[in-house]
Amino acid sequence: MHRLNATTPVIVGAGQLTQREGDPQQALAPMALAAEAARLALADSGAGTALTAQLDSLVVTRLFSDSTPRRAHGHGRADNPPGAVAAQLGATPRSRLYAEIGGNTPQKYLHLMAERIRRGEAAAVLLTGAECMATARAAVRAGLTLDWQRHDAGEFEDRGFGERLVTPHELAHGLGIPINTYPLFEQALRAARGLSVQDHLVRMGRLLASLNAVARHNPHAAWPSRLAADALVTPSAQNPWLGFPYTRLVNARDNVDQAAALVLTSAGLARELGIAAERQVFLHGACDLNDRMLMLDRVDYARSPAMARTGQAALAMAGLGLDDITWFDLYSCFASAVEIACESLGLAEDDPRGLTLTGGLPFFGGPGNNYSMHALVEAVTRLREAPETYALVTGNGGVLSKHTASVLSARPPHRPWQPPDSRRLQSEIDAEAAPPVTETPEGEARIETCTVMHGREGPQLGIVIARLLDSGARFVANTPAGDPAACQALMTDDAIGSRGRVSPQDGRNTFIPH
Repeated sequence: MHRLNATTPVIVGAGQLTQREGDPQQALAPMALAAEAARLALADSGAGTALTAQLDSLVVTRLFSDSTPRRAHGHGRADNPPGAVAAQLGATPRSRLYAEIGGNTPQKYLHLMAERIRRGEAAAVLLTGAECMATARAAVRAGLTLDWQRHDAGEFEDRGFGERLVTPHELAHGLGIPINTYPLFEQALRAARGLSVQDHLVRMGRLLASLNAVARHNPHAAWPSRLAADALVTPSAQNPWLGFPYTRLVNARDNVDQAAALVLTSAGLARELGIAAERQVFLHGACDLNDRMLMLDRVDYARSPAMARTGQAALAMAGLGLDDITWFDLYSCFASAVEIACESLGLAEDDPRGLTLTGGLPFFGGPGNNYSMHALVEAVTRLREAPETYALVTGNGGVLSKHTASVLSARPPHRPWQPPDSRRLQSEIDAEAAPPVTETPEGEARIETCTVMHGREGPQLGIVIARLLDSGARFVANTPAGDPAACQALMTDDAIGSRGRVSPQDGRNTFIPH
């Protein structure tokens, strides 16, 4: 390895674990699990104790239970998550940060901390996160209340919830909740491809089965059982529809106890600590961009302008093309996220290089906002084993809202660190024209996309995004309560583009298909 600039950022440690403790009272709490992943990452560097003493910055991924009331569990919480991790490690970082909401945040903060190292503002950074939703729910089922409360001294920066991702009006109609919202992208994509429901399900099943095949060989996967393509997408008593066209098995599953961590240092500090060149992995390309945050403000539900530009910019920064990449992990909370990522990158869904390193969120597990930390750990492992290769890892936060892409390799960078002009790229995305939105639509309308949410008894509620014929204004509406015929109409081959009538009442819009 040629001698690197002392402030070149380099990943020197990576660690992850999946907790499978059967007794909730014996299981580690979230911040204890995050600290354990951090210990693994520090030890992985080969300079564990010395590196721990050098840590100047610590970032903890935000817990799901601190992200949404729907994930609250009643077991208490660490009121200073970075302080809790630091205390358990015996570390004294001066910069401590608790990240905002988003599956993009592990990569976002990898990029931000790499930039701080490059500027000489940091030299050793720990990024860690964990989820213990499996233990939390197991305890509730057993009638137990766990003591996860921690009070740790020290100041830290809490980034809060971040950008507004949904309005009260959207939420009232079911938007913003991932299991309700990603099916809307899936339906729009199906229509854009001109496929019948059945033909699209077959294609989607093949894609998801390819992810499942990777999970089967990952010792950290929460659900490594073999699942055939048709079994994944065919509804049954054991695999019912949730949000059409998604069955239970193809949804991201957050009922996991998983943690992952990375340690990032300057090349100069890595040399001082004697960290072997074989442990080092470099960030070659990085980009973070956003689509319109609010669902009703999107330009097109079948594509993601930000996802396309993010991937392209990260590759351009690295001086690489798609053919130069050996390893991919495309964020896979739902099939539509992977499909739109493939279209954005120009990557075939059946590319022989594969689309995941972990097995994907439906099969590896969906540990809240921290999933892509696991993908990065897997990438580091592959790149150390094949040091001449490159990996591309993508992530998204919100509902296809916030996008991130990282290009990594064990090969040292061969060009100066020059991040893309994110402001210019973001302004291009923001300049794309979107239709006007109305919260009180009335009259004839044409469906842009739709889904049907199901319960134990079958179809329960249709969610429709449509445009008024007279003005072109976009709106969200629901089918009438207790109207299975209206729900069934939204599950046909030609539902997208069909017409109906919408009317507002008491803050809710009702759509009746023709």
